[in-house]
Amino acid sequence: MSTMLDDLRRSFGAPPAERDTGETYDLALVRALDPLERDELARELAARVPLGDTRAMMTLAEIGGPIAVAALEPAALQPNANGVTARRALAFAAGTGGIAPSSPVVPLLVADLRGGTMVERFGAAMAVARTGLATPEVIEALLDAMDHDDAALRAKAFEVWVQVLGLARFCRTADDSDVELRAPLMVYEAQVRSRLRALRAPALADLRRLASALASAQSPDALAIGYVPATAAAAPADLSGLGRTLFDNPRPIPVDAVRAASGADRRWAEVLIAKSLERHLPKAAAALADLGARWAVPVMQEAAAEAQAGDAFAQAVADAVARL
Repeated sequence: MSTMLDDLRRSFGAPPAERDTGETYDLALVRALDPLERDELARELAARVPLGDTRAMMTLAEIGGPIAVAALEPAALQPNANGVTARRALAFAAGTGGIAPSSPVVPLLVADLRGGTMVERFGAAMAVARTGLATPEVIEALLDAMDHDDAALRAKAFEVWVQVLGLARFCRTADDSDVELRAPLMVYEAQVRSRLRALRAPALADLRRLASALASAQSPDALAIGYVPATAAAAPADLSGLGRTLFDNPRPIPVDAVRAASGADRRWAEVLIAKSLERHLPKAAAALADLGARWAVPVMQEAAAEAQAGDAFAQAVADAVARL
């Protein structure tokens, strides 16, 4: 038997070494074992799972296979912090489709998504992504997470939601070479990432309607969620410099170009301008008024409430709202 396996055994229950993440035992040693040694290690780690050894759980997540799954399944039903870790470990050990939608683990994963620490909620999102679970309860929990105060959790929840619903291709360019920032789903992501709840709200309402349509067996292709560029006949507007004007204060926002845009391009442009309200940009409020973007009034008002009364941004918002 190799000294690597003995080294791993000596580390059981000991404080993590400096080079370790603390979440697992030494994965470099685990990966260097031959298959028979890895199976023996899996059996020994499985015996430590009922003891609450979370490092054993997460190392089993790396090893995977029937020994790991059999050890982690009962632990994943525990309604405590060890159960949270066991559920994440089980998801990675079992892999895609490894947790059935009817499994009693699923309601606990949903509960993890809805509560607990940020680490636990992230772990649950990662577990859902790994298994591909897309039950109605999971989808709704991910949507709720998209309205959390933590920006990173909102972004992760959106990423997982898109993944498990099989919508990632609608976020890409036609040739799949890059992300298509003007695609409706990517515009929704921009809104979800915003700290302004009034900017997130319309996106979340649309995402809920989309989830409901998909649940009723409507085809994603039939729901017009892919990016459709303006046709040549529509004389597509040049919006290439819009982003720069939102960070280069002396430059005016190209309102005429945005006004000339239509469809997904117009929506993307208006949301991009609305997002700059987070930085209390007076010209953004004026531009939205010029564009007749009444939908952005609650966003402007929420952003203005953060500012000091009477400053240039608050006044710009007041003027813009009055015009709309």
